Amino acid sequence: MINGGENGAFTNHLPWYHGQDVEDIYRQCVTLHDQLSPYMFSTVVDAHLHGGSLIRNVSFSEESHQLGSSLFTKAITSASDNVEFHLPADGKWCDFWTGEEYDAGSKVCCEYPLHQFPLFVKKGAIIPMDIQSDITGIGNEELKGMRSFLIYPNGATSQRVHLPVDEGTDCFDCSVAYDEATGKLELSTARPEERYAFILRGVKSPVNEVDNADSWNYDSDKQELTIIASGTTKTMTIR
Repeated sequence: MINGGENGAFTNHLPWYHGQDVEDIYRQCVTLHDQLSPYMFSTVVDAHLHGGSLIRNVSFSEESHQLGSSLFTKAITSASDNVEFHLPADGKWCDFWTGEEYDAGSKVCCEYPLHQFPLFVKKGAIIPMDIQSDITGIGNEELKGMRSFLIYPNGATSQRVHLPVDEGTDCFDCSVAYDEATGKLELSTARPEERYAFILRGVKSPVNEVDNADSWNYDSDKQELTIIASGTTKTMTIR
């Protein structure tokens, strides 16, 4: 669809040509792609500095690949909604849509509806994002203008990311760490003028307090904790 056109043989490349449901699905996918721009930016900068690639672990036979170290996806190119594929051979993986966890190298046999596709997040991932709406189900419009991080807790994990400044290639480093055992969330950044949002998925126990945060909200139905913070170096504790 992104290679489309406005008339002639290319009309059917336009999402609204296929009806409102396809247009809504396309909007969700485009928004998710846009939200992940900081993650892709950081991954490419890291590859430039230390080697590597944005696209990894490609399987041509299963039409799958990793996007950076934390995301895995597979294309569905058949007429059937039933697909079979294998997850990467390292780490634990979490289904983005259902939250179901899988061991490394697991064979997945699943039927996907039109509005979903194979998308998995590595446990322990700390993914920088740009969230401006609730279209994808991650965050909402209140996070617009903040530096957001989607976190899938897995013991003690940390990530140093390179975040873009404005529209150019300039960037600044930011470090985030989270320890499930202690409930400590740590932020280290050189830009105190920014506000930071942390979305922790799969936080199963009730949350009573988050010390040293600007604000926080726990959604018991989604088992999701959102924390807002500012400053250069900060340690917050989830109780």
